[in-house]
Amino acid sequence: MENFMDSIKRTLIVGASSDIGSSLLNIYLQNGHECIGTYNKTRPNNNISCKYKKLIKCDLSKINDIEKLIKFSKEYKALNILYLPGLIDQKSLLNNDIESIHESFNANIFAYWLLISNTIDYMKDNKYGRFLSISSIGSKFGGGENRFNYTTSKKLLEFFPRDFKNLAQHNIFINNIICGVTDTQILRKKKDETIQKRVQLIPIKRLARPEEIALCAFNLCSEINTFQTLSNTTLAGGE
Repeated sequence: MENFMDSIKRTLIVGASSDIGSSLLNIYLQNGHECIGTYNKTRPNNNISCKYKKLIKCDLSKINDIEKLIKFSKEYKALNILYLPGLIDQKSLLNNDIESIHESFNANIFAYWLLISNTIDYMKDNKYGRFLSISSIGSKFGGGENRFNYTTSKKLLEFFPRDFKNLAQHNIFINNIICGVTDTQILRKKKDETIQKRVQLIPIKRLARPEEIALCAFNLCSEINTFQTLSNTTLAGGE
């Protein structure tokens, strides 16, 4: 029979192919967790994917794949759930359309809310559950160019409805990290002068490292966290 400490080390990483996702996997494994994960377009390389108990492909802008994600977590009964997706559709207020809005909000916030609502029953049975999402420091400044849907949907991750508060009495915690500009593969595709210009806006004068974000995420979304819930933790180098 599975003991309690083993059961609370079942972890789902939604967005396993990201740099932060890879760093998260390493930290969870080092701390004795068993991990499952999802990816959208690009499957993590073999060095990463072999470390997961199971990986599935999910395009969370689509309703069918949101249902696939929910089924995946309910079958495994993940008790630590980290939500990393960030769909950027290059839409501004003026060139927007209803399909783009739906897809962005599906991937960036709606799938997360539905994942929470569909997994809390088994978490209540275990008297334990941890959720963590990652939003963007950019919303503090209104977001970047052509980021209307991304910025507005990500901002909602920082809001904790009353329904979330009611979960705390069952030892189910929901937290969010407001993430600063991080040194990832996607960012490196930008021109170096653009990155350096952005770094100058950060008081600490450097980008965040994926492993720094991952360590904070683990501290919030694991058995280590025994009290902190309904909080936004900013990791942005003082920005």
